[in-house]
Amino acid sequence: MKYLVAAIAVALTAGCATPPADPEASVFPKILPFPAVRTMAGDGQPGAVDGSAARVNRPHGLSYAKEGSLFFADRGNHQVRVLRPDGTVATVAGTGKAGFADGPAKTAQFNEPIAVAVERTGTIYVADRNNHRVRKITPDGMVVTLAGDGQAGYADGFEFTVKVPANYQAHIDTAQIIRSEERR
Repeated sequence: MKYLVAAIAVALTAGCATPPADPEASVFPKILPFPAVRTMAGDGQPGAVDGSAARVNRPHGLSYAKEGSLFFADRGNHQVRVLRPDGTVATVAGTGKAGFADGPAKTAQFNEPIAVAVERTGTIYVADRNNHRVRKITPDGMVVTLAGDGQAGYADGFEFTVKVPANYQAHIDTAQIIRSEERR
């Protein structure tokens, strides 16, 4: 029996609980009626393969969208990806190489994104861990930096003067305000 190790986050939606992504095993388990667990995506081998035979690499920070898609930070692949209700995985943004670049989702770069939060409008907020930035992916597929200047630390201010620590998570509250908080 395979045990879930290094569990990161749980995403909830009406009538369904998705257990923590298992980043060390590169899988998304799904809880079925006790005691069954089924893998929703990934085969246990790290990789960046889209489709129904998908591979993921250290999935983190799960967030459901209103239509039932499960968005996640694919930390090891430096991408934001989505698990659709039909069971297929697709890359939303990121080239797959660590770096920093805003712009169209296909050419944007992330450096170990660690958390995502999906707004009702479809905007995706990303905690970009090693770039020390909070970024967003607009519904039309543009990646834009919202906060952080690339340097770790704490500092309030406007846009690029804000300092963002490496160990943070992002979430959307009921008023649709992006929040970032330190993980402990």
